[in-house]
Amino acid sequence: MTLIKKYMSAWGRWFMDDKHNLSLFLILIIVALIPQFIIYNTLPVILLNDSVWYLDLTRYFAAGEFFPDYYAALKPIQCMINYPLGYPLFLDFCRLWAPTLYWGKAIVIFQHLLSLGSVLLLFYIGLRIGRRMEGFCAALVYALYLPRLIYAQAIMAESLCIFLTLLSLYLFFGILLNGGSWKKGLLLGVVTAFSILTKPLALLAAGVFIIYLLITPAGRKAFISFASSLAIIILANFLHNWHYYGEFVLTTTSGSHLANRVIAYDGLVDYHNSETKKILTLCYKSGVPYRFPGAWWDYLRALRSSGLSAQEADHLMMKASIAGIKSKPLVYIQRTFLAFQKNLVGEDFWIDTPAFLTKRDYFHYLHDWSSYPGGILPLAEYQSRQKVLHNMTVDYPVNPWHDFGVQWINVFENKLLKWRGWMGVFFIYAFIYGLMYRDKVLFFLTLFVMANLLFVSMAEAPFPRYFESFIPIAMLAVFLSFSISLKRIYD
Repeated sequence: MTLIKKYMSAWGRWFMDDKHNLSLFLILIIVALIPQFIIYNTLPVILLNDSVWYLDLTRYFAAGEFFPDYYAALKPIQCMINYPLGYPLFLDFCRLWAPTLYWGKAIVIFQHLLSLGSVLLLFYIGLRIGRRMEGFCAALVYALYLPRLIYAQAIMAESLCIFLTLLSLYLFFGILLNGGSWKKGLLLGVVTAFSILTKPLALLAAGVFIIYLLITPAGRKAFISFASSLAIIILANFLHNWHYYGEFVLTTTSGSHLANRVIAYDGLVDYHNSETKKILTLCYKSGVPYRFPGAWWDYLRALRSSGLSAQEADHLMMKASIAGIKSKPLVYIQRTFLAFQKNLVGEDFWIDTPAFLTKRDYFHYLHDWSSYPGGILPLAEYQSRQKVLHNMTVDYPVNPWHDFGVQWINVFENKLLKWRGWMGVFFIYAFIYGLMYRDKVLFFLTLFVMANLLFVSMAEAPFPRYFESFIPIAMLAVFLSFSISLKRIYD
């Protein structure tokens, strides 16, 4: 026991020495870049269903003119759904650095840079809260975390969202611990706003920041500039949608997400509700295939074909979902905790990695992805996917690293090494530990993740990928709890 305490003491002193910050920084860069280099040379650009919807909102594709309206024969400038503009703006930024054909490669390169930045930010958050060793350990584990690398290869918003979430936390702790100013508040507001425009689930994070800035003396100096910049940027997104689509909204996906949770996942449908009756009537009269109850895409085409705008269809789904909750509120509450559990401890299978490990499988995937199978989904959506493939290079990587990369991915895809579910279990331990022993930083980090994940579980069907945006924070919280536990044991 004495030998263990002596070793831990020496290890701790080394980490607490500021002279080693640069060494730790360089170690993290090397450890993070090696697997990123391997993945970049192993996997192609990964195109998913959401990828086309994000591309639809970029300036390069003229806000919908490149793609038809998938779900209704309306004026071409209307798109199927309106995501917030954070990720489309990032895609446009990437477009500035590459010809159109190589736009996908540029997106992937910049996402790998963001992913590397997330690793380093996790370390610097640890530095900022005075927990250098825990921050380094969390960043080291996150650097080797396979989904971090996979999402960097996909045209999806996860890499940008994780980077902005960590950056906002880093700036927030800087205000709380070192004092606030209008400049710090302004910067935090801008970063948080773009985080919300990337994934609206960050709205709850903004609410947490507002509460803490108001109740802490150090935060009040930064509150006005934070709130102002946050409101102005989000308002700009509302005005953009109003100007282009005639819809004063941040996004037209809130109702569809809730419908996925309540109507499709919970099966809570109030057939006596007027909005539910209206959905059934419009779908029946549309004359196109639909399925209700079902996922939102199973009947959105029918609603839009009946003449509803994206906003009107979204509001109708929202009201029908709320009616379903009111019909059996206890079932909704019970299913919320089940969804929370699945999001927390479930493995993320959103991207089917084996489909991209060989050239044959990849092009077979692209063929299926862009070939119209008939049925409920509209033909125009698949035509739009074909246009993406025509306008964007999707060559499969052929290089000496590929075979090694495939073997490396297969090792980490082994069930014995799929440890994300255990991370969820350890995170619950960290939350309880922070609550019991009143460690303010640990309690804040775990509460921040728990609140955001609960919010997602209330508003969407359970998809474990929603936990990905908070995985690095959860890792830091777990290492903090382990470190505090060991100190209490050996002190």
